[in-house]
Amino acid sequence: MYITKTIAWLPCIFIPLQEANAVTVEVMVKAWSVYESKEKNGMSHFLEHMFFKWWKIYKTPKDVAQAIESFGWHSNAYTGFENAWYYIKSAPSHVYKALDILSDMIVNPSFHEPEMEREKWVVIQEIAMYEDSPQELVMDKRRTWFFGENSYGREILGPAENVRSFTQADLFEHKKDLYTKDNMILVISGKITDQQDLEKHIAASFATLWDTKNYVKPMFEEYTPASAIWFYKKDISQNHLVISARWLAYPDDKKYAAKILSTILWWNMSSRLYQNVREKHGLCYYIGASHSSSPDYGTFYIRAGMDKDKFSFWVEKIFEEVAHLTTWWISDQEFDTAMWYTLGSLQMWIETTSSYASFYWNQFLMYNSIKEMKDLIERYKKITKKDVEDVLSYFAKENLFLYYVGNEEVL
Repeated sequence: MYITKTIAWLPCIFIPLQEANAVTVEVMVKAWSVYESKEKNGMSHFLEHMFFKWWKIYKTPKDVAQAIESFGWHSNAYTGFENAWYYIKSAPSHVYKALDILSDMIVNPSFHEPEMEREKWVVIQEIAMYEDSPQELVMDKRRTWFFGENSYGREILGPAENVRSFTQADLFEHKKDLYTKDNMILVISGKITDQQDLEKHIAASFATLWDTKNYVKPMFEEYTPASAIWFYKKDISQNHLVISARWLAYPDDKKYAAKILSTILWWNMSSRLYQNVREKHGLCYYIGASHSSSPDYGTFYIRAGMDKDKFSFWVEKIFEEVAHLTTWWISDQEFDTAMWYTLGSLQMWIETTSSYASFYWNQFLMYNSIKEMKDLIERYKKITKKDVEDVLSYFAKENLFLYYVGNEEVL
């Protein structure tokens, strides 16, 4: 059960979990890399770093850290392509303090210039860290290749030269454009003792925040890579690949069948890729497949890493499995196993105050609607094997694009 309410222009969701021993307070904003120009790519991520330093009440990064941790709280932020996410989890008695800290963070950052210059080097080291991680690198490079050189294809962290160029005025402008009441949502999940009093506190805490945003994200435009295979040179001991296909945008109701299909292909130890590539042939340590859907586009991908000397054979085996899926169809046992695994995973996902909060805010912020868990379960139970087989065409060979990272081109 949840309660939605707009408080002084700020959309809020209250999720009373009266048996919980904790409360989670989260602020989510539609403000991430898809909203950036080429010159400002990386701005949203850098802004997130700077939100944890130098506010109105808490004057130094140490003051901020001590305020958050003084009662054993947990706080963090999340980076994404569509949204930014800030949260504090604490004992229920400290919910007002959590609100004070988050509101001071979002409403009153100072973007202290000496601290900005220090933090730039922290972010540049973060960029270097991901450049040294081939599993992350292949996903970042693949995104630009797959979506094109536009806001949907750029990396979240941005290039180091952009980070070096950001100014205090840039940060304040970006905040003013997107960190507004109509572009964010506040969620409180857990033991709530006095919601009316909380509402008054929220109204006062976020009163000076701008009401409406000044910037709209660019329209998504379909893009097709110039080649079905692309290579990025990197001196590493394994090759890492991503096979991508166009998928279903979130509003498409076929997404439920798509979830079952991705489970059959890879989501558990009995899945086809796990059994026929990892277990039968021992060709890799990690292999996975998933799909993601936003309001504008969807992507399906298979990713894995393996011995360079067997790379061509391994890629062939993966394509064979995908071809088998589209030509040999799906057995009743596979369908039943994937269905019940999906339903079980879905229910086990929301066990904590923070997972409840994420379950509700993600739906509301991105899609302006919410389905309760029982409604989702009933929707999944209506899926038939034919529904799943109807989306197999997305896996046709001509719809698959392969990107890989390694120290020499072999495909």
